[in-house]
Amino acid sequence: MKKKQYEAQSASDLIDLFISTSIDQYKAEIVDDHRRWTVLYRKIESIVAELKSRPGDQRDRLVQLYDHKNMQVHVNAALATLAVSPTAARAELQRIAGWPHSAQRVQALDMLEALAKGRYVPS
Repeated sequence: MKKKQYEAQSASDLIDLFISTSIDQYKAEIVDDHRRWTVLYRKIESIVAELKSRPGDQRDRLVQLYDHKNMQVHVNAALATLAVSPTAARAELQRIAGWPHSAQRVQALDMLEALAKGRYVPS
């Protein structure tokens, strides 16, 4: 989907697209399809950028996904909300970091380390 197509969608539709894309990303990770995972990652980045560009920065709407049943939705939501809900997002990343070994746990641990060392500054 192109940027202009995201502009025409409601925030609720973007949240639904964020969820479905995250679930597709989870499935790509399970079958070790790195190319597909990366394509979906870029799509998620575009969705998040669209939410950010909206009046008031609507990325905070993704906080509601911290309780989603899919692990990739959790981690993507936490990563996407670091700039707008830093305390809640870090707490969610800490929670994910405590999960049994998974790709999402590794993502959370990597981001927590990057934040602690100043290699990543949320914007």
